[in-house]
Amino acid sequence: MKQSYVIAIIISFNDPTSLEETIKALHYQVDSVLVIDNGSEVHSLVRIEALASLFKTNLIKLNQNFGIGYALNVGVNYAIQSGYKWVLTMDQDSIATEDMVEGLLKHAKCIPDLGSISPSFCLNLQNSKIIEKVEYSITSGNLVPISLYKKVGFYNEDYFIDAVDFDFSLKIRRAGLNNYRYLNGRLIHRLGNSINKKFFFLNYLYVEHSPIRRYYIFRNHFYLIKTYYKEFPFFCCIKSIYLLKMLIEIAVFDSNKKENFRFIKKGINDYLFGIYGKVNDEKK
Repeated sequence: MKQSYVIAIIISFNDPTSLEETIKALHYQVDSVLVIDNGSEVHSLVRIEALASLFKTNLIKLNQNFGIGYALNVGVNYAIQSGYKWVLTMDQDSIATEDMVEGLLKHAKCIPDLGSISPSFCLNLQNSKIIEKVEYSITSGNLVPISLYKKVGFYNEDYFIDAVDFDFSLKIRRAGLNNYRYLNGRLIHRLGNSINKKFFFLNYLYVEHSPIRRYYIFRNHFYLIKTYYKEFPFFCCIKSIYLLKMLIEIAVFDSNKKENFRFIKKGINDYLFGIYGKVNDEKK
C-alpha cells in the first residue's frame, strides 16, 4: 500500500539500467516518484524518459550536471510546492526492499526529535533494537519530514558531490534534532567498486573510486571540518582518521595511484584557495 504524503526523489545520471531497478522496487511504496536527471547523455536520457513514462513518474531534466545538492534542492522545492509531507531521497543505484518505506514512516511518526530516518544496509535479526540513533545518514534511503527544511535549510550545492549527506546530517544535529536508523528496514546500496584484494594472507575488501571522486572526497572533507569542528569534534576526528586510512588503502591497493594522488592534491589545493563546485579536471 502506498504511504500517504511521501514523494521519493531519485537523482539520475547516465545509468538507466540501475535506475529501472530502483524505480521498480520503490514506486508502489510511495505516493509519487520524481526523477531529477542531472545532465545524462542523450542515449541514456532517451531510456530514462521511457522509464518515466512506463512507471508514470515525474521527470525533471536539468540538461547539465549541477551536482547532487542542486538536484536534491530542485526535488525538495517541487515536493514543497506540491504539498507533500515527507521526502525520501534516493540514489539511482539503491534498491528498497519490500515494505521499507512503510516501516520508516511508521517509526518516524513516533520520534519526537526526528530529523531523518534511514534503513539498514544489512538486516541483523539478532539485534533486539528496532531504532537506533546515528551520527549521520547517507542520502540514499533517507526519509525526511518536509517541515525539517524550514528548520535546517537545504542541501549544500557548493560541494557538488560527496559530503552533502554529512553536511545535512550535521545541520540536523546542530538544530537539536537527531538522525535515526530503522534496523528492520533494508536498502541494497552499492558503494563504489568493491574489489577483493590480497593483503599478505588475508582477503581485504577495497572500495575503489575514480580519481575525480577522490578529489571531491578530500576537498569537501576539509570544508566540512572547517564548518563543524567546534560543534562536533569527535565526528570530525573520526572522519579524518577514515581519510588517513583511505590514503593508505590507495597507496597499497589502488591500480591508479598516480592519478588518485594527483586529484587528492588538487582537491586540497582547491580547498586552500576557496574553490567550490564542479572540478576543472584539466591537469595541474
